[in-house]
Amino acid sequence: MTEAQDLHQLLIEHHQLDEQVRHYTAIPHPTEQEQLEEAALKKRKLRLKDLIETLARQRAS
Repeated sequence: MTEAQDLHQLLIEHHQLDEQVRHYTAIPHPTEQEQLEEAALKKRKLRLKDLIETLARQRAS
């Protein structure tokens, strides 16, 4: 895979995580397990965002 393809794939994964987080956020009274899953997804999404930004900066320079 090229760097552009890697970045594109990471953006797709970030979008999918965003959709999953929205699903959990929409639950009116989430269970403890749902709350834990939402927190894990948010952490994963944030790490992915940091990676995307790093790759984008590297590409720009």
